[in-house]
Amino acid sequence: MDSKELGDALLDLDPKKRDEWFQLLRDPVFVPIYNYKTWDETRDHPERKMKAIAKSKIVSVTDFGSNPHNIFAAHEFLAMTDGVTAIKFTVQFNLFGGSIYALSTERHRYLFDKIDDLSAFGCFCLTELGYGNNAV
Repeated sequence: MDSKELGDALLDLDPKKRDEWFQLLRDPVFVPIYNYKTWDETRDHPERKMKAIAKSKIVSVTDFGSNPHNIFAAHEFLAMTDGVTAIKFTVQFNLFGGSIYALSTERHRYLFDKIDDLSAFGCFCLTELGYGNNAV
């Protein structure tokens, strides 16, 4: 079995999409930085990675409706390369973007491109009635 065949079997992803991810992750912005020296570095490095993902247009919040496997693949690739960026991606595309997508009406559709290109950078708050912020 050659490496391409093995990759097809293990990653269970459209080979074209897999190759797009491999190409994106070769961008120097994805080179890990260990032991950040400043708070700005700690915050900005994952943000630069998110901007590279957005610029590549490799994934979209609308994939929840048309290609959810692509969202899952994005999480897999990011979790293997950088946990911090994976968390930021989860908040932007799943918790914030996924909520907007799931609850949207026609008047909210203009937000999808803004979520994808990070011009609408989101957050997510979870709480339970009567328990403050103890979401567990």
